[in-house]
Amino acid sequence: MENKFLLSICIPTYNRAKILEVTLKRIIGQINELDNRNLVSLFISDNASTDNTQEVVQRFARQEVHIEYHCNEKNLGPDGNFLKCFQSATGKYVWLLGDDDPVSEGAICYLLNILQQGDYGLVHLSTSPTNEIGYKIYHDVNEYLMKVSYWITFISANIFQSEIVSKVNINEEMIHSYLMQVPFFLTSATSYTQNIVIDRKMLDVHLVDDNGGYNFFKVFVQNQFTLWERFVNRGDITRFCLDFVKEDTYKRFISFYIGELLILRRQLQKKKKKKGLKGGYDIENAWRILFRYYGKKSYFYIYLLKALKLSFVRVVKRIGRFIFI
Repeated sequence: MENKFLLSICIPTYNRAKILEVTLKRIIGQINELDNRNLVSLFISDNASTDNTQEVVQRFARQEVHIEYHCNEKNLGPDGNFLKCFQSATGKYVWLLGDDDPVSEGAICYLLNILQQGDYGLVHLSTSPTNEIGYKIYHDVNEYLMKVSYWITFISANIFQSEIVSKVNINEEMIHSYLMQVPFFLTSATSYTQNIVIDRKMLDVHLVDDNGGYNFFKVFVQNQFTLWERFVNRGDITRFCLDFVKEDTYKRFISFYIGELLILRRQLQKKKKKKGLKGGYDIENAWRILFRYYGKKSYFYIYLLKALKLSFVRVVKRIGRFIFI
């Protein structure tokens, strides 16, 4: 079946009407500036919110932009809501956009111009663009995925082909992984001969910082690499590629949170926290998971020492500020 739109921007949301309003205003403002508004559709999947999310969406629906709103009968969890977005997309490409990730000025127009020029499996929006504004097309999927690395987990930074949705076999393990998006992104990347990285600012700073509500090391180490492993076992991705991503993830991402969560004991999920708040991470079995996946690697211990040193420096600086205030 031919896609009705070139791009479906799908926004999963839950009880964040005010934040969603800001994000929608930015998106619709850019769509209204397009020569052809019919290239883009908006789908909002409300995970059974109890605030005025529906009212906010209805106000925007009066404009000449294609907006579809769906409210789940019950909260499906983040993964279930992501899946609802994927299955409801009507565009050739699907952009799963966080409700707290406002798009940068001119981003949608720039993106559409690129999507009209070729046929890409995965479009990755660089989170640290260089001064060289532009994009790069990759024909080697392993080289491409080593470039994307652990940012494959960031929903708003990856856009994939909707036709692969039916090709991904969903199971209970995926639904409870907090990374439902990863198999779709990887399947799309490995199913096409061209993938692309857009190396310019496409997203502005998060509107809120309330991440958490899950086991950090289980999600970003155990769950993530279990999903990657499937693609290695099928021969879609090389072992070298996965080993590179595991090392890169540890050095540039996980090691920071070892210091933050396990050494400094910050951003931890508080017991008896008010129901409904997401802030804070669980760290149950953190060291067991880390040693299982990294214990035989020398870089694990090198960067562990660096995390200890950095944490010590941060504590000293904090004490110094307290003393000299």
